Amino acid sequence: MSGINYFEIEGDARDLGLAHGKAAGELIASALNGWDEGLRTLTGLGRDEFIKRFLAAHNYRPGIAKYTPYLLDEVDAIAEGAEQDPDAIFAWQMVDEWLDYAIETFAVAKCSAFGGYDQGKGLPPLIGKTQDLPHFYLGHTALVRTKTRDGEFLNSGVVGIIGQDGLNDRGVGVCCNHVGHLQRDPSGVPVAFLLRDVLQRAVSVDDAVSIIDSMPSASGMNYVIGDKSQVVDIEVSAHDVVHYNPNPAMKRVWHTNHPLVNEHYADEIELWNNMPDTEAGNTNARFASLEKSLSDDSTPLDLDLAKKTLSSREGPVSSLPDDDFPTVNAMIIEFYDEPVLHFCVGAPSENPFREFTFE
Repeated sequence: MSGINYFEIEGDARDLGLAHGKAAGELIASALNGWDEGLRTLTGLGRDEFIKRFLAAHNYRPGIAKYTPYLLDEVDAIAEGAEQDPDAIFAWQMVDEWLDYAIETFAVAKCSAFGGYDQGKGLPPLIGKTQDLPHFYLGHTALVRTKTRDGEFLNSGVVGIIGQDGLNDRGVGVCCNHVGHLQRDPSGVPVAFLLRDVLQRAVSVDDAVSIIDSMPSASGMNYVIGDKSQVVDIEVSAHDVVHYNPNPAMKRVWHTNHPLVNEHYADEIELWNNMPDTEAGNTNARFASLEKSLSDDSTPLDLDLAKKTLSSREGPVSSLPDDDFPTVNAMIIEFYDEPVLHFCVGAPSENPFREFTFE
């Protein structure tokens, strides 16, 4: 598929990991080399030393083993299939967690997300997101179609990572954005494992929220979750899930990278609060751009408005390769009876979306 790193994998946890690692082995190697270069620039540490310190400062494996044990087998198998160090592939899963760990060294720009439902005129519920990451992630994103005994799901994220944003064949979709201000649990479940469990098991929005609420969260996050009947937004700190809805009558939500309702803050809250908006990833400017685009509910939230919103250079919501922390991909999900995922590689202001379904 031209322009998109697309893979299909099938089987049990070990089968999935081996297939993922073998199919994406060259891309994974390239991504890890880029991570090493990026870490040297951002933190002054090479990848091996950074991983050693990062893993020593956290205790993720017991929580993962308790709540999502099957995913540890898959991650280890990815390392085997890609012929990479298991600790490196394990740490590679922790996009939000390693960024938090390095936050005192550099500023982080992250993601913009929104959703809406009951928009009238026969339009389905819809969610959308841009994913902004350090430059070395450019070219290393992928759409992975995974088939398990529980069903299928499309995972929109980075090669070598078991779970990020996506859609399952039961019509549940989820996207997330990092909120570093919120309390995190160094022994909690990292985002990739939590998201993957939602994609593999959830049968409704309410079920997805229950899954997220059942686990301690390693990172402060915001999740926009949808199905064919509703869309919800939840801000999640280490042990608290708080629903956010700016205007219940509108049935629309939008969010960037600062907390709006959850007040369970991280110890580093003053660090975040004292950052200028530009150093904190323009989170307020991007929020204002989303609000400007979506707050007029006389304009239906359809696919065209979703694409326009994610393509905006105000904020910017859509960041170019030369910008700090560029947009590495974007995603929109329309929750028809047969849901459709629209995936864009790079900034949607410059690149097209392509459609994917389970048919």
